[in-house]
Amino acid sequence: MTLIRSPYHLEEPIPALADGDIAAASLAEIFERVASRVRVAALPPVVFSADCTTALGTVAGLQRAGLDPAIVWLDAHGDLNTPETSQSSYLGGMVLAALTGRTDLDGLCSGLGLRPVADRRTLLVDARDLDPAEQALLDEVEIFRCTVEELAGGGGVPDGSIYLHLDLDVSGDLPGFRIKAPGGPAFSQVVASIDRVLATGAVAAFDIAATVDPAVEGYGEALDAVRRTGWIDDEPLLVRPAQTSDADALIALWKSCDLSFDETRVAAELESCLEYQDGLIFVIASQSQIVASIWGTYDGRRGWIQRLATAPDQRGRGFAKRLVTLLEQRFTDIGCHKVNLLIEPDNSAVAAFYESLDYSTDNLTFMERFLSKAPKLTPRGL
Repeated sequence: MTLIRSPYHLEEPIPALADGDIAAASLAEIFERVASRVRVAALPPVVFSADCTTALGTVAGLQRAGLDPAIVWLDAHGDLNTPETSQSSYLGGMVLAALTGRTDLDGLCSGLGLRPVADRRTLLVDARDLDPAEQALLDEVEIFRCTVEELAGGGGVPDGSIYLHLDLDVSGDLPGFRIKAPGGPAFSQVVASIDRVLATGAVAAFDIAATVDPAVEGYGEALDAVRRTGWIDDEPLLVRPAQTSDADALIALWKSCDLSFDETRVAAELESCLEYQDGLIFVIASQSQIVASIWGTYDGRRGWIQRLATAPDQRGRGFAKRLVTLLEQRFTDIGCHKVNLLIEPDNSAVAAFYESLDYSTDNLTFMERFLSKAPKLTPRGL
């Protein structure tokens, strides 16, 4: 998972988003640079930029890599204007129109070799601030639409590989934007919706457009909120489904968290659960390590949360809450209406965490019997 920084608002450098010295450059140069890096990046790359136009380079890079991605576009605006319909001539408001083949933007798209993405492979999320021409277009075409809340619930995600785009102005409670749209969902809900799409395992690239203005109050607060997610760490931390190859990394994580478990059985249990209950084990991981995990199971009647863990040096970033939210939604998807978990009586910190998520104690007697000679380990921290 590679972090690619493109710290420009159009052709204007934004030093606060850079990791080194930058200078002004033409749009063609900027987008070509992004496309070239995306094409060879370990997927999914995270592209962090100062406006939505960088999407042209990211999608071009994916297409050069042989992919034909659908688009999931989270934005307070439609970005579906063309030079003929735009009231402001702002290129950032024309990007989705360009990606779907409605304008070439003075040869930028053809110069990158961009192929239009079909409307039926495009999902526009939120877009609460539309110009009249954009609304008229959406009334006529096959571009799908949903809310951030609906996306968090799994609705409308296209099949196949996905280009995931987030303009931070979609959030209603982050400050500091160049073009503010009234209303909008909380950033926590936006994060839940992004996690849900990433959890499909189908995201080929993730663009984050920080359309903030350094001169506007709250600019730093918005960037700090994004940093806490892990998305723009030097090695981005993203939600993804667990894989059978994760056994050793999960063992290392759980040991760092002092969980008790039978190390010799992890690989077999992971393989079995992924084979028979695909979609209930998730991690937050970079390319080199797993920093958080959650392991869900479902017996046809009750869901169980197990092995929720966050690496000690990553705590305080909300990873555990995000994973619980994600697993609860997956349980809802499969018809599970009640979730259970076990906590040792002296583990008050974990109990308080779940209480903050509206879990309550049920005074039952827990009994167990081991059917093999495996050591009797107490599953601390479940």
